Amino acid sequence: MPKEKFHNDTIYSLTARLVQVYNPDAFNFLIKRKNKTEKINYIGNYSAFTCFDTYEIFDSLTDLNIIKNKIVLMGYMGENITSANDLEDIYFTPLNSEISGRSHPDMYGMVIHANIISMILSKKYINEMPLWLTILISFIISYFYIYVISTYSKKIVHFNLIYPAILLLLNCLLIYFVFLIYKNFSYSINSAYFLAPILMYKTFDIYYARMVKFIRKRC
Repeated sequence: MPKEKFHNDTIYSLTARLVQVYNPDAFNFLIKRKNKTEKINYIGNYSAFTCFDTYEIFDSLTDLNIIKNKIVLMGYMGENITSANDLEDIYFTPLNSEISGRSHPDMYGMVIHANIISMILSKKYINEMPLWLTILISFIISYFYIYVISTYSKKIVHFNLIYPAILLLLNCLLIYFVFLIYKNFSYSINSAYFLAPILMYKTFDIYYARMVKFIRKRC
């Protein structure tokens, strides 16, 4: 959350406040987006940034000119940078190498702050498709899907046998397409609106046919 309202005051997050001082233009760009929350566009773990361990800072041989005119964050990242992660101020992120099962937190809070600052400075945000557009596209896709399935289900022999394969293929293509857009354009689409109607179509079609048959018998 870039900012929060507290009574009559606007309180900015640590990362937003740092960028406000360092690069007002990037800060204003963030505020003009008017998003209550922002998805973090991660560029990597600590290795993606210039990091110094405590002993390196006090070593006279270390060239610290690299941090001149840069935003410098100081914080806890384990006993030392190369040591195994402990459980102090460390969190799960999408960069975790284990996406399921008993995985361990993978990124220290300080590195998360660095990723947020990098995103704000570069203005490379993850944008989300508006709900109205998502529903509209979902309606169009669902309409053509139902039209094609309804048309060819009567023309193809044993269509019900190959329908599960068609359903699986279509879902995989939709998910792959959504991932491609996210990867190449940093544009997030809620695929549930596309997948739910397609997955549930056959069930509702059967239910609808039975309801019509039931009503005709009653009438």
